Formats: sequence, structure tokens, C-alpha cells
Amino acid sequence: MSCGGAYHKLTREMQESVLACLASRQFIIRIDGKGDIQYFACWFKIHPDDVEGMKERVRPYDVYTGSVMYVVEAGNKLGKRGMVEMVKKIRAKAEGMKGVFWHRPTKQDKVFDFPSQKGA
Repeated sequence: MSCGGAYHKLTREMQESVLACLASRQFIIRIDGKGDIQYFACWFKIHPDDVEGMKERVRPYDVYTGSVMYVVEAGNKLGKRGMVEMVKKIRAKAEGMKGVFWHRPTKQDKVFDFPSQKGA
């Protein structure tokens, strides 16, 4: 929530998603020298058959072993510079994946393929 953006309140679904990602080490985070989070992103690894459902925000049972990355939560306090750094780190973590996508709450919750991501 401290990253701002579309996060006005913490929901149960948000908590469950973040905890699942933390437990499976499917996240990136940047913390400054004072201990404040600068940006955070976490993702599910879903199966290709679950992509269309996830576009409608239907969470599949298996979010750990698939070949498509869905960035489920992300926050950034560093502006464009932070977004560029965060995207580079997520791309590195997505190596070998068949694709990466996310919802953009600040853009009417539209689904976007990850910038420059190659794959299905």
C-alpha cells in the first residue's frame, strides 16, 4: 500500500496473492537505505490454458508451475526510472517463459502484454 498507485486499500485477495508469491519466491523488491519499499512486483506462473481466465481475473488453482507469467501485483514509487528497472528485473525472471502479461489498474484495468516480451 505504501507504493501508492491503484492501491487504496488492502483486500483479502491482494493479501493471498502476495503471500503466495512470497512463499514461492516469485517476486522482486527494491528497498532503500531507510527500509522503505521503492517498488515491488510479484507474479503467478500459470498454464497457457489458464490465460483467458486470468484475463477475466479468474485465479487458477496452480500458480506456481506454468509457463506464462502473470504479474499479479506491482507498486512503484520511483516513477519512470523505477518502472524501467522493475521491467528489466521482471524480464530477467521471465527468461524461458512463453509470455508475460498484466492488468493495468491505472489504465481502466486493461490487459497488457509485457513491453517487448517475446512469446505466445
